Amino acid sequence: MTESNAKPLQNSHSETQNSPDSFPPIQLSEANNVDAQEAKGGQQNEQKMQELLQSMNEESAKLSGYLAEENRIMIDLCNSLVQVTKKLHVSFDIPPRDLSLQRNTRKALLSEDGYLKIQYDEDTHSAFLAEYSSEVVMTVLWVVVPELTKAISVYRKRANSRISFFEGLKKELKNIARAIVSDKTENTASNDAISSPTK
Repeated sequence: MTESNAKPLQNSHSETQNSPDSFPPIQLSEANNVDAQEAKGGQQNEQKMQELLQSMNEESAKLSGYLAEENRIMIDLCNSLVQVTKKLHVSFDIPPRDLSLQRNTRKALLSEDGYLKIQYDEDTHSAFLAEYSSEVVMTVLWVVVPELTKAISVYRKRANSRISFFEGLKKELKNIARAIVSDKTENTASNDAISSPTK
């Protein structure tokens, strides 16, 4: 009776292997492979990051050069524009909505001396056009250039009208001067003939 109820002893090693909380043993060769793969992946990521940083530095250097060149050209352009607007004595209204400014803008005006004056709800800001951002300068030029072309055309027509007036007046004055000189010469000759004795 005692022998039939006795339970056979179970292998403790077998229980450890079949336990749900246990981990399978890791072979040393497998661990080395994992370490090697991780090291290789880390080197690749590091190399990729170095390449990205190098590319970013190169692009930043190019961008810096482009921005400096853009600023130089923009200043020269605005100075040339001022020479024309001062000569023609013209200023331009700039639609505030075209400027796309963050603040509410009531009015914008480019004066003949090249200053962009922006009137906000609270105050007014005025600065030389080249001191604004390149986006604002481009917006202003898209408005100004067509209007400036019209102003130059009007100025040319006025100049042509003045030339015609001066030419006509010059011709008449020359005719008058010629007539006066001719009449004076004839009078002098006549007086000489009267005053001289008859032979």
